[in-house]
Amino acid sequence: MMQALKIQAAVLFPEVNRVSVSSIAIVGGGASGLMAALLLAHTHSEITVYEASDKLGWTILRSGNGRCNFSNTKLGLENYTHPEFVSRVFKDKPEEEIQELFTRLGIQFIEEEGRLYPRSNSAQSVLQSMLNKLATSEVILKTNTRVSRIAKIDQRHGVKDIQSEGLPFTLFDERNEVLGQADILIWAAGGASLSEEARGMKLAHSATEPVLTALECESYLLKGLNGIRVEAMLKLTDRAYTPYFTEYGELLFRPYGVSGIAVFNLSRHLRPNSKLVCDFAWDMSIDELVDYLDALIKANPKLDFAHLLDGLLHPSLGRRIMELTQPQTPDILYDLEPKRKSAKRSVYPETGISVPEVDTREVAALVKNFELDVYGKTLEAQAQATRGGLELREVNPQSFELNQIPQFYVLGEALDVDAACGGFNLSWAWISALRAAQDIASKL
Repeated sequence: MMQALKIQAAVLFPEVNRVSVSSIAIVGGGASGLMAALLLAHTHSEITVYEASDKLGWTILRSGNGRCNFSNTKLGLENYTHPEFVSRVFKDKPEEEIQELFTRLGIQFIEEEGRLYPRSNSAQSVLQSMLNKLATSEVILKTNTRVSRIAKIDQRHGVKDIQSEGLPFTLFDERNEVLGQADILIWAAGGASLSEEARGMKLAHSATEPVLTALECESYLLKGLNGIRVEAMLKLTDRAYTPYFTEYGELLFRPYGVSGIAVFNLSRHLRPNSKLVCDFAWDMSIDELVDYLDALIKANPKLDFAHLLDGLLHPSLGRRIMELTQPQTPDILYDLEPKRKSAKRSVYPETGISVPEVDTREVAALVKNFELDVYGKTLEAQAQATRGGLELREVNPQSFELNQIPQFYVLGEALDVDAACGGFNLSWAWISALRAAQDIASKL
């Protein structure tokens, strides 16, 4: 059922206030769409936001594992695809511009290794602050309202070319019924949502795919590891073990494969038929690790072999690695785990295998080269970003207005720009909304 909510907003940017009766349609109620609505709320325009789902700000809520990593203290261009275009958009001090936006929203924020989070540690507080700032205007938010077609229509002569000036944009839903009209159109929905319209308008648009998502891997190797988080140096390699991308960070084991921030960044570079090679002792050479294990065995000759890596790795990961050095894999240790969930990973029975029998170089090799075949990306519906979309040559980097269609602006994820984890993608959303709002306000 379609919901129409009128909300009001306090003055956020008085310097862009204008007296106008223009109508503005914003397609997409995510980060860039809501920010654009905020920035234009006091231009005295009639503003309507159309959101296809029943939830506003989903891209905000999913960021930072629910904490909302909204920006970064260093928005380095190396983190983005198409850095030359991004540099023309960011200009000199994008970090300061974004922090100013959030200061004006009344959001206190904290820094963790360059990443910026709300002090509340809650993405919901960021979204609610944006809605609160819309509390004194007449912006209309329509959820469960999908814009499926855009046209320009002359009452006498019917459908006209989308580039025709002097005619409003007419928005249609999936049943081809008119949703509304607008003098200015801002497209702030995901890249895939614009693909069909882009073809009809003869705009260059590349295929989209999810990025910043989990990876599906060879599952039997991960037996008994679900939910464990570890730090590791991760490499994507081809089948010949030639590495092509490396990332250090947190790895989260799941039944289907692996997740975590480092894995999300790897997903941006994944090629077909790849392997993921995990080094769990990245700060030690293999010889140093062998010496450590030999010394440990010498000092503890009666240690059960399943516990050899307890002082180095999470005990469950250590047990799994030790298991994989045995010819009876994959069941020898896993089946010895306590059956009661309350005892799982807290009390393990002994294996009876003598630790002096261990080939420490084989163990060290597995610790530093834990290989997983990667079958592809998974949980794509929960991906934090999209690669592809409207090609950048179609928009003006100063304003985000389409070069071929006046008064039509495309923002954020709808464009072919994506970035690594760390607040870079949301920063792109905020800045694109800011540049478009500045341009629109200057014309009203």
